[in-house]
Amino acid sequence: MIAIIVALIPAVAWGLNPTIVGKIGGKPIQQQLGTAFGAGIFAVAVYAIFRPEITAQLLLGCIISGLFWSFAQLLQYKSYTVLGTGKAYAISTAANLIINALLGIFLMNDWAKPSQKILGFIALAVIIIGAATSSYSQNKEESNLKLGVIMLIVAGVGYAVYSCAPTFVNAGGVEAVFPQAIGMVGGSLFLSLFEKKDIKKFDKLTAKNMIPGFVWAVANITLIYSNKMNSAAVGFSLSMMSVVVSTFATLFILKEKKSKKEMVFLITGTIIVAVGGIMIGLTLLLCSVCAVHIQSI
Repeated sequence: MIAIIVALIPAVAWGLNPTIVGKIGGKPIQQQLGTAFGAGIFAVAVYAIFRPEITAQLLLGCIISGLFWSFAQLLQYKSYTVLGTGKAYAISTAANLIINALLGIFLMNDWAKPSQKILGFIALAVIIIGAATSSYSQNKEESNLKLGVIMLIVAGVGYAVYSCAPTFVNAGGVEAVFPQAIGMVGGSLFLSLFEKKDIKKFDKLTAKNMIPGFVWAVANITLIYSNKMNSAAVGFSLSMMSVVVSTFATLFILKEKKSKKEMVFLITGTIIVAVGGIMIGLTLLLCSVCAVHIQSI
């Protein structure tokens, strides 16, 4: 029971994060800097408590991970202003699932068995259907939709590097948290140099946006422990419920304006994306089961 509760914390925290950011407000770069600073303070605390060993290779790999996160996260925050928070988060989740799955197939030789490929590609098709459904709008401003989707696909590539880079330096625990934060804060500060000079980068709104940074960091480290307690496949699958939490939170807390038809499409698409995410998790679980079976022969 405790293991399942731990596994659901990332879903709730990541799902509420866009709503917290929306409630606080501010320009995307203020939201970005605040989130990075909050996560950075949390990372310093984690390092002080656990004192993990950090090698030069691990440091470099995780800093790169954090740099790509900062790029991807800023694009995601910008997409909220283009598409609306609920729709953008649903499409972002779909893009992240698809890109990470494809990287796993072509770079890490995942889904080696025919049964894995069948389930995996069905899952990808389900996710694409869910993303298309959630993006429905009665307002035919296609340029906004195309811009938002392009931003989120590019962000998805950044998130993929963020999630994959630590694995190449064998960092899969708390030892990755502090080096990642260095890249996250450094990357966010660098990106802030390219924003308009009339935007106040370090004001009360930036400070308030440290709150979603703490929330994000709690989700991140909890997922590490969830993966150890439940397996990565189960932890990953349950964390995908964040898209459901986010959709309902933005609709009923942020009260984003949508017609009844748009609301039905968004909720339906979100649930379909979540189902696809669970199917990806089942594919990963099938991979691990096959690996254990092969080792036992």
